[in-house]
Amino acid sequence: MTTLQERVRNLAIKKLLFEYFVFQLEQWKQEKHPRFHVSFTKLKLQKILFLVASVKSKENTYPLLNVFNRFYALPYGPVEIDIYDAMNDSSFKNISFIGNECQTRFTKESFAELDQSLVLAMTEAIQAIKNMGVDYISMTPFELVDITHKWTSWQVAMQVAEMCNSKREPMSTNDIISSTVKAYK
Repeated sequence: MTTLQERVRNLAIKKLLFEYFVFQLEQWKQEKHPRFHVSFTKLKLQKILFLVASVKSKENTYPLLNVFNRFYALPYGPVEIDIYDAMNDSSFKNISFIGNECQTRFTKESFAELDQSLVLAMTEAIQAIKNMGVDYISMTPFELVDITHKWTSWQVAMQVAEMCNSKREPMSTNDIISSTVKAYK
């Protein structure tokens, strides 16, 4: 059982790793679309986070799903509920949301506290997503929703939610890893 102190520490790590994820997306945006305004909304970030966290997950190895471990199926696709709450509470150090749009203020020291194995895992996962040749950066949030709706882990969880007359249902790491359909485009 996780103590309250461990839960608080794990949440702080999760939020900082999410900020590093946004930082990496900002860099990708500058590489891919240096002259165009491409915004990151809450919905868009949640969908890309799901795809990035799951891309290198295998049965015995899932470093990002160990951190982002509270995905829920919601009508618009998978949502990491702790990150969702932090977005709505504006409880990040280096990012904030004006309406639904993400604003960043990163410094050199922004990620000094982040464990290097997590930095490496996130960097490798984003590179794996980039290597697929799909431009998630310029996709609309609803194009990303369509992609995540193809995952059987989301479909099954939403069916359970609907049977329970609910709008959300947890998606376990095992369900995500063993999803028979894993769509990335």
